[in-house]
Amino acid sequence: MPDAMDAVQADVDARIADALKRHQASATTRRPGLPACEQLDCGEPIEEARQRLGARLCTDCQREEDIRAHQYAPGRGR
Repeated sequence: MPDAMDAVQADVDARIADALKRHQASATTRRPGLPACEQLDCGEPIEEARQRLGARLCTDCQREEDIRAHQYAPGRGR
């Protein structure tokens, strides 16, 4: 007889499967990466591996963008 933990595990498995499907769908429609950073004042080269993943910013600019996005994320206001 299934118990509450089995139901939770089934829900987790379904969510993971759904997330994987969404990721695979987005990967096929992903824009190609750029050979150099698209920030106006940067232009640093982007590594080939990151280009294949669709990177449009160099690692330094991406790090700054991630920090900025985290700082201004919804729910972070006091």
